Amino acid sequence: QKLKVPFNPDEKNSKINKEYDPEINCGGIPSDTNDIKWVGQKDHYKWLPNLDKNIVVSPRRRKLCYYGLDGSQNHHELKYKLFRGAANEGYNLGIKYNDYKNHYGVDPCRALQYSFYDYKHIIMGTDHLEDDNSGTNKSIKVSLKNLKVSNGKEMDDKGKRKKFWDDNKDCLWRIMKCGY
Repeated sequence: QKLKVPFNPDEKNSKINKEYDPEINCGGIPSDTNDIKWVGQKDHYKWLPNLDKNIVVSPRRRKLCYYGLDGSQNHHELKYKLFRGAANEGYNLGIKYNDYKNHYGVDPCRALQYSFYDYKHIIMGTDHLEDDNSGTNKSIKVSLKNLKVSNGKEMDDKGKRKKFWDDNKDCLWRIMKCGY
């Protein structure tokens, strides 16, 4: 299946993803500098009561494109949705280069690297913004349930997540750079 970039185009400018869509959070960082804020548990992430009060989340991470990972049913679907999100994330970073350069305080290439590692944390189950047993974490666990190693041995969830990441990280990075 071909990856579409942008996959959620804005009605006014079809070359960008919709910046504000309550269902598909893949618009990249806000263009309005007033919306570029780092937020923590008390400001935004109230559903994560165990989130350390000292952790604040960048606007780039808040708008990280991982739409559809929640509904993945198997590792093939998970891979497609991860790659689609990563391509759009790279694309968003590329088209919003000046927003990053002038307002965000992070070099766009560094932001690309940070997003790559955010995907790693989501896949590995170590993302602080995901509850262990619901949402994206639960879907990833379901998606990887039947993943096996080449020798046919069973693995625990952590092992399956690591295998999936190791098998796909190089391609994911290339996709992000191509999107950029």
